[in-house]
Amino acid sequence: MTHGNEPGHHTIYLYPFIGEQWKTANKARYIMKNMYRNMPNGLEGNEDCSQMSSWYIFSSLGFYPVYPFNGVFVFGSPLFDKASISLPQNRKFEIEVINNSSDNIYIQSVTLITSLTKRVI
Repeated sequence: MTHGNEPGHHTIYLYPFIGEQWKTANKARYIMKNMYRNMPNGLEGNEDCSQMSSWYIFSSLGFYPVYPFNGVFVFGSPLFDKASISLPQNRKFEIEVINNSSDNIYIQSVTLITSLTKRVI
């Protein structure tokens, strides 16, 4: 399977399950840079039902729903320094990346801050 074939989109997000998450980050950045272009026919594959666009949006945010039924998401390599997703009940899921660059693609740590969590500065 290739990336342009929908059944193979999740395959790069399986590396963490064998202890090699760095390969997910590396391949996600490569695919986003080389297989998605802002131009007519800019996708290397078949855009059935917006699956390729969905893959790109999730991947550019830095994660992918490998098994969405039970909420298993795998981290990749976010393209954006900041992003915000509106959720039900006036909630937000915010992503902030520190030292993000095309050379610095690996996630070093993740912190979940809830409304009950207090930041200490």
